Amino acid sequence: PNDALLALEAHEAGRRDQANTDREEVARKETQAKEDASRVKQEQEASKKKLAEEEELRKRQEQRRKEEEEMRRAEKEEEEKQRQEDAREAKLEADAAKREKEKVEEQVKKAAEEEEAKRRQKEMSEKEAARQTALKDKEEADLAAEEGLQAFLAAAMKNGTASWTKV
Repeated sequence: PNDALLALEAHEAGRRDQANTDREEVARKETQAKEDASRVKQEQEASKKKLAEEEELRKRQEQRRKEEEEMRRAEKEEEEKQRQEDAREAKLEADAAKREKEKVEEQVKKAAEEEEAKRRQKEMSEKEAARQTALKDKEEADLAAEEGLQAFLAAAMKNGTASWTKV
């Protein structure tokens, strides 16, 4: 009986030791599982954080690209506006220069016409003066001839030798 009791106690002690060992193994496995779960959770969080950072970086790069694109578009738009303004100013300047050239040409033409009119007037005045002089000379010559004729006639009548056939 004693041996059986000892064997039973030894068996019970072995079962308790095994139960303790099993509990320790379960506790160790639970701890390991908790550590693994914690590590997996940390890795997932790190992965999520990395993905979020990458997404944020991508968004910032996309935003920067859009801003640069908008700046380039705005610069091109401003350059186009400036080009159009420069072209408009150049056209206004060209139009003003054309009007000024036409004005100068008109002034030159008018001056030439006035010069021509003056020349013609002078020429006509000189011709008129020559005509007047010639007319005056003719009148003087006619008058002198008339006076000469009258003097001749007067002398002939005085001498009594007036003969129309000889005159």
